Amino acid sequence: TIDPAAANAAAIRAYEKAGFTRVGVMRGYERDVDGNGWHDGLLMELLAGEELA
Repeated sequence: TIDPAAANAAAIRAYEKAGFTRVGVMRGYERDVDGNGWHDGLLMELLAGEELA
């Protein structure tokens, strides 16, 4: 599994190109860098036996 920030479109595209699929959104998953809020994470998976692209 991997958990990019839900707003990180470039990372999500790269992981999908490598074969990862979206599992779900983890709301309020990580603290913002300024420490004043939280952002969502996207849970992605690549199961054993699935090939990397």
